Amino acid sequence: MKIKLIVFIIILGIIITGCSDNGYEEYEKAVIKTDNLNSGKIKFEGNYLINFNEEEFSVEDYKKAKLYSNYKFKGTSIFDKEAEKNNFYGNIEFAKLGFDLEYFKDKNMEYLKIPFLGKYIDLSNLDEFKEIELKNSNFDFNSKSFEMDPEMINKISELWTEKISDENVFKGKKFLMSTPEGDVKVIKYTVSFSDEILKELIYKTVLLYDESIETGFLDEIVVEEFNYDAYVDIDGYIIEENFNVSYRFDDVLEINYFELDFKLINYDLNEKQEFENINLDESKLLKAKDLENIINNGIKLER
Repeated sequence: MKIKLIVFIIILGIIITGCSDNGYEEYEKAVIKTDNLNSGKIKFEGNYLINFNEEEFSVEDYKKAKLYSNYKFKGTSIFDKEAEKNNFYGNIEFAKLGFDLEYFKDKNMEYLKIPFLGKYIDLSNLDEFKEIELKNSNFDFNSKSFEMDPEMINKISELWTEKISDENVFKGKKFLMSTPEGDVKVIKYTVSFSDEILKELIYKTVLLYDESIETGFLDEIVVEEFNYDAYVDIDGYIIEENFNVSYRFDDVLEINYFELDFKLINYDLNEKQEFENINLDESKLLKAKDLENIINNGIKLER
């Protein structure tokens, strides 16, 4: 079940990308214009829910399962392309625990905070991490197996564009949107897929990616809902996006359904941004040797 779930989530990522880059002409213009913003803030929040079937568990096992039934994530990204700066602050919550995420970029300097460890990786100097050796694993830090060539991406985009352009799938209408500053006139673009259409597209996408991948799991997935909404303001920028999907596996009795909700808000568009100056000394940086030891032995960082 875990393998099928992971595959489905990966495919959903491709779907969202496809939906966000293609559509009717006016929507495409809004996507391009929003992508070309010089500066701004992006706020996002998401919720992933696993609804367990209590009848399939013992009392104790159900209590344990409930701990991992809800994953919440949120964050804010501040960017200025001309200044080559980007600050990101986020948080992930699950099992009654919270983990902070941080990313800082200032021209050629890039740092990423690793949850659990409280340390930062210097992304501008990753060569040392290529030498990491993992015990009992075939994973290769230098592997290119997850890369997709541009031609394949174009074929997948064409596949989704053709279906999304269908008037029964993609719709746009004028809409009055409530915001903290008051009501705003926008155009609301909506993408909705039925279970049948979505499976067809996923099947064709998987075959384009790798014909050897087993697609039988698609017969066990039932998509209850799949919706994507984009709100374009009077200036032609996408100011909000909402995505919702709920699905289940027919052969997994322990789980009633899975549900993913995601919201993204763009604001302070092309305005001057304030950035935090970060100065990290050697004690706060994660070394390749430390990471290798943690992965292989679970030992503490060397002080």
